[in-house]
Amino acid sequence: MAILYALVARGKTVLAQFTSTSGNFPTVTRFLLARIGDRGMPHGGGEAGGQKMSIVYDQHVFHYVVDSSGGGQGQSSSSSSTSSPLIYLCMVDDAENKRRLAFLFLEEVQRRFMSTFGEAAYTAIAFAMNESFSPSLKAMMDFYNADPSADNLRQLRTKIDDTKSVMVENIDQVLARGEKIELLVDKTDRLSQQAVQFKRQSRRLQQSMWWRRLNRSLLLAFVLSLAIFLFTALGCGGFDFHRCKK
Repeated sequence: MAILYALVARGKTVLAQFTSTSGNFPTVTRFLLARIGDRGMPHGGGEAGGQKMSIVYDQHVFHYVVDSSGGGQGQSSSSSSTSSPLIYLCMVDDAENKRRLAFLFLEEVQRRFMSTFGEAAYTAIAFAMNESFSPSLKAMMDFYNADPSADNLRQLRTKIDDTKSVMVENIDQVLARGEKIELLVDKTDRLSQQAVQFKRQSRRLQQSMWWRRLNRSLLLAFVLSLAIFLFTALGCGGFDFHRCKK
């Protein structure tokens, strides 16, 4: 399958387009846009990504996605209900009927287009985005036409989205336990402060016990020295030690 032509339109108004070949398909696509607009669809209906359809014309197949979920959120309710939906359309050759890859391409176009222009797409004039978005259409067409891994792009994005959902859920659970964590941190701080105070008190107690032992030792040595002096004085006849001198 090769994507030959792609466009973004609001109703019958083409906003941007790109083609890698020549032919009368731009005229055909205008006719198809008119048919799509005549069909219409309930506002906000269809799938999350929009109404997806395929039309076979001659040797080519046209795939398109109709996104009527917008309509300009910043506009009034009356204008929003009557505004034309955005249409993302591509034309492929019928060599291989890979509708999935074509719609992956259209979803990528839709995502990039809305992230780039947003609400401006609902009020822009014809081909207002063509100069700026046509190179993006070309780059996406080249990628989906040449890269065999393009079909795995959606699977990869799905895995990434699932991972994000799990991460957000884990963060929510952590935030829900935030108060308990704060209480635990406060208790830990108090225990740490008590441990520091206990260490200081232990050092003071050790120093106090050491001074007490030192005082007792000095007092005991003084008493023993005094006793020895008194006994010696008595044995020598008094404090003048006259007996010992002879």
